[in-house]
Amino acid sequence: ATSPREGSATTQPAPVGRRTHPASRRRPPERPGRPSRRRPPPHTFLCRRVVVLTAASSATDAPCEVSETGMSSEEDLADERAIVDVETWLTEARPTAAPLAVVLLFQVNCPGCFLHALPALVAVRERFEAAVLSVAAVATAFEDTEFNTLDNARALVRDGTLVGETRRVFYQKFGKETLSRGDLDLGAIPVAWDRLTSTTAMAPADREALLDKQASKLLRALKQHAASGELALSDDQARAALRDSLRRRAHFAATFDGNAVLGTPSWLVYDPRTMRLVDKFFGETTPDELEALVRRSLPPGSRDHHPGSAAE
Repeated sequence: ATSPREGSATTQPAPVGRRTHPASRRRPPERPGRPSRRRPPPHTFLCRRVVVLTAASSATDAPCEVSETGMSSEEDLADERAIVDVETWLTEARPTAAPLAVVLLFQVNCPGCFLHALPALVAVRERFEAAVLSVAAVATAFEDTEFNTLDNARALVRDGTLVGETRRVFYQKFGKETLSRGDLDLGAIPVAWDRLTSTTAMAPADREALLDKQASKLLRALKQHAASGELALSDDQARAALRDSLRRRAHFAATFDGNAVLGTPSWLVYDPRTMRLVDKFFGETTPDELEALVRRSLPPGSRDHHPGSAAE
């Protein structure tokens, strides 16, 4: 099932299980002091949404609408800290010591992650010295657990193996079912696997407490993402729907869930010394937009460094 198209007369929220949130059809006003990130809806760009989702339902890809909602405001991220907790690194490359870090959260069964997000991360990594900018990609899983696995993430990094919807889309667009180094050199960036913890083995009280906490975090993220911070659902309705979605999942992903992001691809921009979040957003960005964001976010003394190839 898919949500109503933008411009439809209906404004009713999508039922639980659809990959859109009630505010996804609203266009917010521009935020003062931030350049517009709007452009025509990228209909070929397939995101994976977490809200509101039942783990038992088949994943529905949708055009990514982050360019209509923009990035988080400084007020949204006041005192918020990035959480980057991974189980293992899949490449020899590691994050560097730098005043700013960019982490991309992706799933191997997420076509948009491969068509736009990962290429943007690789491109921006080449535009800054390693001492200025640290980058990393964290493969995670909140759905499609038959595809989004550690083994499949390892195979992706090792020999470019694609799976699921990503494989189907690449075959349709490019006539290929694997990813070559010429297409996207994942060995050039640090790639890790998120730390997953089973929730089914938790004591019932602990699991309910975790669900309550995560539902509240996601509700806050949804309000930040929605136009004017408003949702079509009441807080109680939204929180109950989120709890139902979360309850159907068998695990908690430390980096993905810890940062309460809304799907993949999602981006964390932060100061690695304090872990203070500078920006957090869900969806598409271009290399030029990401570079501009990095330049705005760097400490003043670091902005004078000229772009160059990052050290290995």
